Amino acid sequence: MRYLTCEAVVTCIHGGVVQFAPADVPWEIMGSPVLTLEAVEGASIVGCAQVGPGLVPCTQVLKVTSGPALGAEAGGKIPLLENLDFTTNGNPVGTARVIYAPQTAATHAG
Repeated sequence: MRYLTCEAVVTCIHGGVVQFAPADVPWEIMGSPVLTLEAVEGASIVGCAQVGPGLVPCTQVLKVTSGPALGAEAGGKIPLLENLDFTTNGNPVGTARVIYAPQTAATHAG
């Protein structure tokens, strides 16, 4: 499974884009910092299309539910893999989609 970098495009299932800040980690792949659990949990989501009566758009990542590279570290932080999934604060609760994960150089066997 490939590691995600800060070049990845990650959205909620309704198309809102996760706005994570590049992690301050010493590990880069193809010139881009590895994306970490700490950079995604709590990140803002912009542009969620879940609107209408009784619906609440996704505006924040609540909890990463899959994707941490178990046993790996990047500057003391947990790197994420392309199978990333998370829950959001939307109603009904949203989940993740990795739209673009450009790096192909590094993989995790765990």
